[in-house]
Amino acid sequence: MIDNTTQSLVERCADLRAECEQFTGSATMHCVSRSGLPFYITDGVKYVMEKAECRWLLNSIFKFGGEVCQSAGDQPFLVFKFAVKPDNTGILTIEDGNHNVLTTQPTEETDLLLGRDEPFSFWLVKNEHGGRTLMLPSEY
Repeated sequence: MIDNTTQSLVERCADLRAECEQFTGSATMHCVSRSGLPFYITDGVKYVMEKAECRWLLNSIFKFGGEVCQSAGDQPFLVFKFAVKPDNTGILTIEDGNHNVLTTQPTEETDLLLGRDEPFSFWLVKNEHGGRTLMLPSEY
């Protein structure tokens, strides 16, 4: 049986996931350079980071994404999947876009809503400016 707190958490996660579907492209790219590399985020990613209060996840994505890009031969497309396990720790999985796992990164305890019902995905793609753009799958 699911208690009220758990039900509320699941509903809030589903609501945020549904809100993300409204983003289907981005008129504005927000520069968030990390480690001297030009990274950009879309309006949808910016919304998620603010609404879910998870800028730490953005930092993890760029840190580990940058490492993977350098070590895996300049990958043009990466998929980041964040999942929260029952013990409230998280796991960030990086794939090559063909469901091949390149690396995983555990996180400490989190109260993040995203990833509780199913992994939440972000896509990192090489852009025309020589950098990388992080987006929601609905924004591709």
